[in-house]
Amino acid sequence: MKIDEPISVRPYGPGSVRAGGARAAGEARLPRHYAIAKWAFVAFCVGIVIRVLIGDGILNLVEHYTSDGGSLVEKIHPSLYLMFLCGFVIYAAVGLRFSAAERDEIKAILLLTGFLTALGVVNIALGRGSSAGYVIDTYIATLLIAVLLYAMPHSWREKAGLLVIGLIVFNSCFMMLEFGVGHVLLPQALEAAEFRPSGFLGTPLTVGVLNLTTAILLISLRMNALLKAGGVALLAIGIFIAGARTAMLVSSLMIPVSLILAAYQRKEGMSAGVMALTILLTAVIAGPLIFIAASELGFLARFQGGYIDDSAQTRIEIYRVFDYVSWNEILFGSDLLNLKRIVNDKLGIQFIESAIVFFIFDMGLFGFLIFFGLLLWLLHVLSRRSHILLPLAMLCFLGLALTNNTLSTKVPTFFAVIVMIIGVRAFHLRRDGSNII
Repeated sequence: MKIDEPISVRPYGPGSVRAGGARAAGEARLPRHYAIAKWAFVAFCVGIVIRVLIGDGILNLVEHYTSDGGSLVEKIHPSLYLMFLCGFVIYAAVGLRFSAAERDEIKAILLLTGFLTALGVVNIALGRGSSAGYVIDTYIATLLIAVLLYAMPHSWREKAGLLVIGLIVFNSCFMMLEFGVGHVLLPQALEAAEFRPSGFLGTPLTVGVLNLTTAILLISLRMNALLKAGGVALLAIGIFIAGARTAMLVSSLMIPVSLILAAYQRKEGMSAGVMALTILLTAVIAGPLIFIAASELGFLARFQGGYIDDSAQTRIEIYRVFDYVSWNEILFGSDLLNLKRIVNDKLGIQFIESAIVFFIFDMGLFGFLIFFGLLLWLLHVLSRRSHILLPLAMLCFLGLALTNNTLSTKVPTFFAVIVMIIGVRAFHLRRDGSNII
């Protein structure tokens, strides 16, 4: 693997030409095994589809993915094996090259990967390795997939990111079908107390985080206005159908704001003062209208008991777990099995519905602060020097994800967001005058 060429000169594999040459000439001089690499990328995309749409509810029917028992091999999503195999085939066929201009992005990815790997080794050495499968599956494997994406041409990254956006929109359509028939149509890993459609994504909370993040990224794209409007509308409807209340409130503000910021990015003559006034008026007018329409369609049933119902109260009560542990356990971590016992027996709560609590017990407070800092830096690096909406999408993703347990379970949220941000950033780089392929 090499990190040597600038972003404007992106040769791909031995024998390829500079991106600045004529496209026809470049295609004529592609590496001999380029066709093999291209088919491997198609299989790589199939792996992406499987990772996003096939969750624990389906996998637990054939293996011990999130259920008790089974080997470490079963705890890793099978799509990841496929994607890594495809990455090896691409490397063998045409090689992998990294752009020197993207060195910071690769460093940020590898820093977080290295930290999580080192922390996992320490936890296993201390006899606290129960989270190893989850950390490898959700974070380390995803970060390594990100490295593979950065070794691919920008056009391939773009296709991968747009594919994930399409899958999230498709899931919203599937949720509308579930809402229409009045029951879920796919196996669920956990039986819900009430009917809340979530489609292939497994949980309504995952729907809320992913749909809002995807909607903001979709708004940033230069594409057919009708297709964009339809996609954003479907994503918004999905949030309301799922009953993800925090995501509803945030999206009722952030989607209109994103539309305004996208118009500002296009430099249509809107001054900063006019933009601020427009955002304020949009928030005052569009927000209530969205909720009135959603109420009439029956999407606001989750608000009938108020915002702080039993589910929301549970995510507040979970922080009482710190009353039952020592400062040593808080600062340096503890066994997750001990955390589950306290949550179940002392608090009477069935699930750990807080990523922050989970991370503090798994990593310790010091470890969590390092992890959070590295994650913030990664999202910043992946979204900077591009469209104004990319940092906003990452901010909404992280803010929403930390209000529940989305980041501490095996749902595809982190994977989908990383692939989307890399793909959408490549989309903008290819259309902003950069001489890349």
